[in-house]
Amino acid sequence: HDCDDRTSVITTGTAFSYATTTLSPNTTYSYIAYAESVAGRTETTELDFLTDPPDPTASITAVPLTINLGDSTTLTWSSTNAVDCTGTGFATGGNTVDTLPVSPVADTTYDVTWQNSAGVTASDSVTVTVIIPPPPPPPLTPPDPEVNGPSELIRQGESFDLEWRIKNIPEA
Repeated sequence: HDCDDRTSVITTGTAFSYATTTLSPNTTYSYIAYAESVAGRTETTELDFLTDPPDPTASITAVPLTINLGDSTTLTWSSTNAVDCTGTGFATGGNTVDTLPVSPVADTTYDVTWQNSAGVTASDSVTVTVIIPPPPPPPLTPPDPEVNGPSELIRQGESFDLEWRIKNIPEA
């Protein structure tokens, strides 16, 4: 049970402890201990304490996750309960919620880490895949025809042999 202005805990002896699991994060609580001895002497002690802030949450996305070389994607990151944000592979500017267009030239993983006021961290990451087109084919070499015939003068009515070859014909 919670110990508050409406609750009294009565115990006897020289030591007392009280535990609760229902405290809210980032809240100040005040407790007053009152003790009276058998001789009637009284002592009062007040204790104030602040509970830790809640743990931060982490989220980063990239839309689209896969891009062609030269295109861009948009990173979106957000956190709750954080006071600072750092990125690996990009600058967050310390912003805990933001977007940023990026144009990676290869597959890239973007990491972010958030921190709350108590120093507790949360991290997340996203990987963007970059499709790199294959290299272009080598340039075609133009065909190189070669024709061979008689090296002498041909007279009317005579026959002759003619040969030809074409080099550098691309294969189908």
